[in-house]
Amino acid sequence: MSASTLADLYDPDLMPTDLRKAHRALDHAVDSLYRRTAFTAVLRTRLILLRELLAEDGSIYLHLDEKMIFHIKVIMDEVFGANNYKNCIVRKKCNPKNYTRKKIRITGYPTEKNPELIKRLIEASSNPNDIVLDCFCGSGTTLEVAHRLERRWIGIDNSAEAISTILDRFAKGTEIMGDFVSKGKNEKNKKIIPHFLNR
Repeated sequence: MSASTLADLYDPDLMPTDLRKAHRALDHAVDSLYRRTAFTAVLRTRLILLRELLAEDGSIYLHLDEKMIFHIKVIMDEVFGANNYKNCIVRKKCNPKNYTRKKIRITGYPTEKNPELIKRLIEASSNPNDIVLDCFCGSGTTLEVAHRLERRWIGIDNSAEAISTILDRFAKGTEIMGDFVSKGKNEKNKKIIPHFLNR
């Protein structure tokens, strides 16, 4: 693959963080069908733009929950062509708090993904110096993994909370997830300073 572009579109809760919080606070006043329809329309527009940006040999991964996967699959077939669909990846969703025996690093962001899974996707779909684009970059896991794998990256999120989390992650590292009850202390990961902070 030469100059392939990987587009990771994540949002298991199907809405940007700030909007999701507002809806949770006013859940009784929000119609679920309306939210789903609005999100589908926004995502369709974004997918059309991404089709124009995606390299000929690029890949796109879309992370959805079981409520939206079939709605969006129809849109993906329309935008990218049904013959370009490769597969559906299913993962076991786990609460990071269940990993007290493992030493994994986290930001504590609600939609944070497993870095090992992201690493496998990036390595399978791109080469060093390729561009990785994450349109719902949340806590910046994809950006950090892409950086470590020597990929160039672009992160987009409309949530101020997400941007703040990403900047903090790159400036200070992540916390080690372990047995917080008995240890009481967290180690810090090695700092990664993105290019936009160096200039």
